[in-house]
This record gives sequence, C-alpha cells and structure tokens, in this order.
Amino acid sequence: MIRINGLLVELDGKSVINVDSAALSGSTIILGPNGAGKTVLLKTIVGFYKPSHGSIFIEEFDVNKANFPPRLVSTNMESAYLLSGGIYLNDLLDIYCKIFSCNMDVVRSLLSLINPKGKDLGHLSMGERKWLTTVLALNADSRIVVLDEPLEDLDPWLSRKMAELILEHSRGKQVVMTLHSTFFLKGFIDWDTFLMFEGKLYGSLKARKLFASYLARGSREDALLAIRIGGAYYSIVEEPTEGALPLKDVDDLTQLYRRMS
Repeated sequence: MIRINGLLVELDGKSVINVDSAALSGSTIILGPNGAGKTVLLKTIVGFYKPSHGSIFIEEFDVNKANFPPRLVSTNMESAYLLSGGIYLNDLLDIYCKIFSCNMDVVRSLLSLINPKGKDLGHLSMGERKWLTTVLALNADSRIVVLDEPLEDLDPWLSRKMAELILEHSRGKQVVMTLHSTFFLKGFIDWDTFLMFEGKLYGSLKARKLFASYLARGSREDALLAIRIGGAYYSIVEEPTEGALPLKDVDDLTQLYRRMS
C-alpha cells in the first residue's frame, strides 16, 4: 500500500506534482503523456526527491524518515544503479544481487535474452539498460516494485516477454509502473489505473474499463473520471457519443496531450 497525502513537489521553483490524496493499494498503472510528472512522482515515492509539502507512506513507513527499510522497495530507475559510477556489469550484478538477495542464476538467464555487449551500464543501449534494471528490480527481495516505463525502448518480442515477467512477479508483490501508451493496458486488465496530466492524478479505474472507455469534451454527469487539461475539462465515459475518442485507439497519450493542450 502506498498512500499519498497533500503532495506538492517543486523543481526549480515550479510545481511539478500536486496530488491531494491517492491510495495505491494493489498493482497499479500510472498512465499519462511524457512530461506529465510520472517519473518525478516515482522518484518521490522511492525517496530521490523530497516533497515541498505533504507525505508519502509505503505501508507504515514515511518515505522521508530515516527508518525507511532499504529493501522494502526496488526500482528500475537508473539513479538507483549509478552509485558505483562506471563499475563493470558483472560487479554491478554481484553487488546488487547480494544487497537485494536476487537469484543470480535467474537474473543471468534473463540477461542472456539480450546478451548485452557493453562493459558497464553507460555503454548499454537504452533498451538494454531498461531490460537490465527492470529485471533486477523485479527479482529483488522487495515487497514493492516501482517501474518507470518498463516496456519502453524494447522491441516487440522483449516487450511481450517483459509484460509476462511483470505479471508473474505482481502475483507475489505490489508493482507500480508508469506507461504512456494505452496499447499495453490490455495486458494488465485487472490492475488499478490512474491517469496523470500536468502533475495531477485522476482515478482509479480498472485497466479493462479504462481501455473500453471514451474521452469526451466537457464535464459530464455520467463521467467515470473528470480530468482537466490545459484549463479545459474532459470526461472519461463508458458510452460512445458524438466527438468522443475511444481510448483504445490512443496509442500514445503524449501526441494526444499535445493536441489537447
């Protein structure tokens, strides 16, 4: 369980995250365009950023307090893997798996699917880095896994394989991940899903319901969710109406957001 209360995160004097209240009680998707604040929110959840106001509790632990257990949460965000600079990959794997009690044989087997050629994290391609850090985060002995765009930068086969791995691990622990494409929702139909625009969270809805819904202009009484983008109001509705856009047809929320804002 992750509880967010009155959260304000400012970077360079600008408000980036502003969430009144949200409870992430199970495996959860945060869906939104690039630039919505998804990565900043995840970095705040794992303690890389300190909020200007408000709190985040993971289980009973305040993220910003010193008693936060180091192995409660694992993440695929590269900031967690750069503490050793240009350390060789084999050494990075050895250190990480000892700290987080990973099964090294399982990790190496999954890494063999991409056969990384670089000597360290900085010499891997974006897809190789994403695969490596996500595999390590999933296989860590942690109770909660926080994943930033784990299906991005992977070829179609690896994306499908990674989705299978995420679903497998979500049966034993809570997984929270960000996405910017509705295409992947159909692989996680039972997950809670929040929409995120301009630093605000809206939700949650089950992924299956959101995938089958429509985006309509204006504030509607029958809205499943009411959202605000660029000063204008929109509604997520179940039934198709004139001018409403099927969300299953929106492959990339970033492009949609640019048209709307």
